[in-house]
Amino acid sequence: MDDFKVPFAAYSALFRAVNNSMFINDKLSNKIVWMSNGNKEVNMEIFNEKRLKSILFKEIKSLYNDRINFHDLNLARLGEGDINNFLIERFYLVEDNDYGYSGLYEIFPKTFRCEKCDDFRIFQNEKEWAEFDVNKCRVSGCDGSYTQVPFVGFCETCGEISSIFHNCENHGHEHLKLIRKDINAPGTWKIRCTECNNEMDMMNFCNHRKHALSDKDIRKLKPINVNQGGIFRSIVKTTIDIADYGESKDIDIILLGAYLHYWDKYFDEESDLSDEEIIEDVVYYLDMLEKYSSERDRRKAVRRGINPGVFEEGEKIKKDVDNLKEEYDFSYSELNDYFILKKRFSEDEENQNINFYDIVKDNEKSLKEYVKFKREMGIEEITYIPDIHIISSSIGVIKGINKSDENIVPHFEPHWKSQKDKDVFKAFSFPFETEGIMFDLDKEKLVKWIFDNSDKEWNKNISAEEFLFELDETSEEYKNLKTLIHTFSHILINRSSLYTGLNSDSCGELLFPKAGAFLIYSTSNINIGGFSFVFENSLFEWFNNVKLEVNDCVFDPTCIDEHGACFSCVYLPEFVCSHFNDFLDRDVFLGENRFKKGYWE
Repeated sequence: MDDFKVPFAAYSALFRAVNNSMFINDKLSNKIVWMSNGNKEVNMEIFNEKRLKSILFKEIKSLYNDRINFHDLNLARLGEGDINNFLIERFYLVEDNDYGYSGLYEIFPKTFRCEKCDDFRIFQNEKEWAEFDVNKCRVSGCDGSYTQVPFVGFCETCGEISSIFHNCENHGHEHLKLIRKDINAPGTWKIRCTECNNEMDMMNFCNHRKHALSDKDIRKLKPINVNQGGIFRSIVKTTIDIADYGESKDIDIILLGAYLHYWDKYFDEESDLSDEEIIEDVVYYLDMLEKYSSERDRRKAVRRGINPGVFEEGEKIKKDVDNLKEEYDFSYSELNDYFILKKRFSEDEENQNINFYDIVKDNEKSLKEYVKFKREMGIEEITYIPDIHIISSSIGVIKGINKSDENIVPHFEPHWKSQKDKDVFKAFSFPFETEGIMFDLDKEKLVKWIFDNSDKEWNKNISAEEFLFELDETSEEYKNLKTLIHTFSHILINRSSLYTGLNSDSCGELLFPKAGAFLIYSTSNINIGGFSFVFENSLFEWFNNVKLEVNDCVFDPTCIDEHGACFSCVYLPEFVCSHFNDFLDRDVFLGENRFKKGYWE
């Protein structure tokens, strides 16, 4: 049963085909055992792996350490030095049979019951599993066949996932029967030995104390049906790939400094350098400082003709880099991705972005319609981006029940290279090229809306752009901002198939709250130019009746009264949504329940 090949679309494989992820094939639940390293010629190149590694490691470190701290686990926390134990592996994309396969999966859990007599099968070794005949019950006189029992046990204390396993003290595991007292309540199910009628609960107690995972009291495992929701949810981080600027590990803070004009003081005003050239020079100074780290090495370098001013400037820049790190502790790589997409740091003349204003500026009627459209929708600018270099990476899995409770920290587990040692960990990355459309919301209107729904007052001495940049990511205002942008994105993606030729499953999104913007891009393996077409021919139609769609959900009033979002209105599949359908609420536009004023009022 384990020899069949199962294909996955490249992008969705990030969510469905990484270590420990689950999928259904031929009515059986399966788990990925391992994936191949795809550093082969069939994969695209990652231009700046150092930046990617830094961004992903920071996310992994935060998620894993938060889990350990919240649940008080006896696990080693990740420190800054552990980045040296972190690997980037690309998916091995199999294009034809010549390449074989890219990973291995197996049936999981290996627990079965006879559909006629409820004989319960578990397996102690590979020999028992190899001899198992799913179509033949082992009980004498029964002509039934076996069906998988797709339940595993989950410990909410330590996060461990365990297959069901029982042994009768006197008769082993050869005479077990599953007793389903209430079919809809697996927590009540029992395992009975038919030889001595000894009955055991189907779910054992977790042995996290025995394995030194936690000192907390042991508790009974919670049954989870693996067919009704992934017990291993892949966490995917998507970033924009950029040029390799050099050896500096601080490229993101350097980019942020360029946006803030922090480095201008090191260059002659008359030199008229572009941001890209300034960034290259700053990286050069820091690289030289790193290359010649000791005073002895620097003296040698000066004797060989290197200007000693290089090291003096490098020390000043390094100090400024450290100061910037202390001053700005938010996730500025996300903001840098926005600047990269908007060509803030690039002079790429071959693949220029197209502003929608340039499409309509010579047509008076269309221009008036665009001005009116922007005012009604609260949009500042719409930009078509023809060449987006994206890297999506699975950085680990959430184990157990998916909870939306913001007070619960989930059990995040990195992709360990070895389940025994757990020293080296990795990410599975998929680089690809695509197209997309960036929607910049009206920053003035956006900030006004934020304060309309807050008890605070806007200091008008601070511009809307500055306010968004400085907004605390832990604040309620930031959460509302993110909810508005995310909901706006979902509404357009849900409507995309009508106008772009791409259904919602072939779209992706990136949110940039601090820039007041979001990007919708194509994840299709074949770029059919859907976003290019809608941008040039039917952009206004894409928004037709969008306000009516926001007003109604078939599950109203329950939907709008409780959360303002559900699977029937704005939810999207997990491999489309960048935040697992969190931060969504139609009321951001309506202002009827949780918000005092709607954005479109």
